[in-house]
Amino acid sequence: MTLRVEGRPAAPGTAIGPAFVIEEVSVANRSASDPAAEKQRLRGAFQSAVARLEELAESTGEELAEQAEIFEAQSMFVQDPELFSSAESLIDDDQSAESATSDALDELGAALTALNDDYLSARAGDIADIKQLILGILSGAETQIPDIPSILVASDVTPTQTVSIPRERILGIVCALGSELSHAAILARTLGIPAVVGATGITEAATTGVMLAVDGSQGVVEVSPGAAIVAHY
Repeated sequence: MTLRVEGRPAAPGTAIGPAFVIEEVSVANRSASDPAAEKQRLRGAFQSAVARLEELAESTGEELAEQAEIFEAQSMFVQDPELFSSAESLIDDDQSAESATSDALDELGAALTALNDDYLSARAGDIADIKQLILGILSGAETQIPDIPSILVASDVTPTQTVSIPRERILGIVCALGSELSHAAILARTLGIPAVVGATGITEAATTGVMLAVDGSQGVVEVSPGAAIVAHY
C-alpha cells in the first residue's frame, strides 16, 4: 500500500529508488569516571573534526567553490574556544565526552533557533552536522554509505554526509526536519539531487530498502509506490 508523505520542496527533480536510512549517532549514557581522560578524548575529537572539515573544504572547493565555505564555517564553529570550554565544563560536572559534546552543541543550536531569524535558524542544522561528526569520531562510527544508488532518508541529512557519500550513490534526499535554506538543501540544489525537507514521519514510514518516489519540486514522497505512481514518475 502506497503512503504519501508531504514535506517542502528543497531541490527540484524526481527520483525513484530504495531508501537508505541514515541513523543518528547515539550518545553513550555514562559518567566521566576519569575527567582528565575524557577531556583528552574531547580535545582529540575536536581536532579531528577540524581536520576533517578542512579536508572537505579543500576537496569540495575543486568542484563547488562556494559550497566549500560551508565546511570552512563549520570548522570555525568547532574552533570556537567558548564551545570547547562549555563542553569541558560539562565534563567537570561528571559528563562523558560524548554527553558533553551533545549538550554543548544542542545549547548552541537552540540559541541560534531562538534568534527568530530564518537564516540563523537554518544554521542550527550546521550545528547538528558538527554534533554528528564529533560524536562519530568519539564512537569510531564510520560514515554510512549505501551499497547501491539510493534515496537518503534521515531526520536531517547533513552537508558532510552529502559530500562524503559518492555522488553516484545518491538518487535523492528526504529529511524529516530541515529547511530550504539549510546547507544540505543548498548542496542538493547545486549537485542536482532532488530533495524534500520537512517530511514529518518519513523516518518512521521508510526503512532501508523500501522503494520511494521523490518529487523535489512538489515536496512529495511516495512510500512503496504502486505501478501507476511509478509510471507517472
